[in-house]
Amino acid sequence: MKPSTHQTLQGSNALLVVCGLVCIYMLSFLAMRVIMQVVFVPQAVMQDIWIMHEMGSRLDFRIVCMGMAALLLLIYAVQIVSFINTKCSKHNMSHTTKRNIGHTIILGYIALISFLVCFSAIGNFYYYKTYHTKIDVFIFGLKDDDTLAVLKIMWQDYPVILILLACILYSFACVKLSKKLISLTIPTLRIRT
Repeated sequence: MKPSTHQTLQGSNALLVVCGLVCIYMLSFLAMRVIMQVVFVPQAVMQDIWIMHEMGSRLDFRIVCMGMAALLLLIYAVQIVSFINTKCSKHNMSHTTKRNIGHTIILGYIALISFLVCFSAIGNFYYYKTYHTKIDVFIFGLKDDDTLAVLKIMWQDYPVILILLACILYSFACVKLSKKLISLTIPTLRIRT
């Protein structure tokens, strides 16, 4: 029997999932930054490299924390709705089904955020490779140009299928990790006095 969200996704597990995902996402961005350093900046001064990693990590951490704050809000909203439904349920739908819907919504959000993290890291690499600058406002000019022509060029010049496959696999791995973290039983610490 599949564990329900209300039973398994308690506060400590939610924080464990969020902390685990923050670590995974930050390591992913760090790996992409190191790859970009090796490919694009082979003769850099060590101090400049440190500044690059420090600034990039700060920006990445800010973005990741926004996504994780939304995840925590979603987790706690699902828990509140689940609690209210168990106390005042008058519908025929079983409590387990309602909890599994919340569980699916949370895992779907994790999959979406994971996909976006991977896609932004890879997209940043190819954007820098093409334009020799970080992603800026000109990326949104896609709608102003001949969109079909730009998309056709992207399809021909970049490994779109491989990138999407990598993003999907990354999302799948993050969801699997989250499921494992959700199902962990965290022992209660007892302090002897």
